[in-house]
Formats: sequence, structure tokens, C-alpha cells
Amino acid sequence: MEKESNKMLNQEATAKEAIESPSSSKTTTIKINHEYSKLVNPLSTSEYDVLKNSLSKKGLHLPIIINQDNVILDGHNRYKICQQLGIEPKFEVKEFSDPLQEKEFVIEINLKRRHLNNFQIAELEYKMEEIYKERATMRSFSNLKNVNKEIILLK
Repeated sequence: MEKESNKMLNQEATAKEAIESPSSSKTTTIKINHEYSKLVNPLSTSEYDVLKNSLSKKGLHLPIIINQDNVILDGHNRYKICQQLGIEPKFEVKEFSDPLQEKEFVIEINLKRRHLNNFQIAELEYKMEEIYKERATMRSFSNLKNVNKEIILLK
């Protein structure tokens, strides 16, 4: 199962399903970002089997969330299972202005939805802290650029 999962992560997956939109009828290539898929701990074998059984019996109720570039943000397991079972996936497109916002979304949605133990919650919160630090660093550099512009204007 792990080899199969890694294989899926290491290749670009082609979806013949159109992204849900009343006027959309085009074929879309769905992409996997390894960094996003690894932000959250993988499902255990039993959790994966429960999800697969549910999708097999009831179908896909929650859409797979992708960004404006067709990269999966949420729903890697659901997408993989839909492909295995021949279920047509539904997609929801969310637009973000930068990858840090996307990472925050991936972590937040999983914190809210998944049944995580305290250690897993702490791991996700640590990852979120790293994102906050990166944002702070970016703001600092942005402020430095503004200071440099002011100095140049004063000359």
C-alpha cells in the first residue's frame, strides 16, 4: 500500500473529469504537490480502508479541493480512491495569493476535520508556527525594501 501511495505522489495524475462548473467540459490535469501531501500525517491502513469502503458505498460527498493551478490541496486520499474505484471526482477550486496561504489552508482544514491525537495536533501546530515565522521574515524583508526606497528618494 505504501509503495502504491508513493507512486501516486511521485507522478502527475491526469483526471479526465472536468472541474465542476456549469460551463466546463474540458479535460483537466490534476497535480500532486509532494510538500502539501506531506504536511499532514498519512491515514493508517485501517483509516484508509474505512474511507475507501465509505466512498465505495456512498460515493464522494466532499469535493477535492484544488488551487487555481489544479494542484490538490485537500483530498489526496479521496482522489486516489476515486481513481481506484472509477468514481468521478468532484472538485472545488480555491484561489490563494501565495503558497504560504495554501499551506495554512491545508493544515487548518485537516486540524478541523481529522481525528488527530495530541501529538499529531502538536506536529501540525509546529508546522503552522514555521509558516508564521516565514511570513514574519517576508514582512521584515518587505519593510527593508521600503526603507531602501525611502533612502533612495531622500538622496
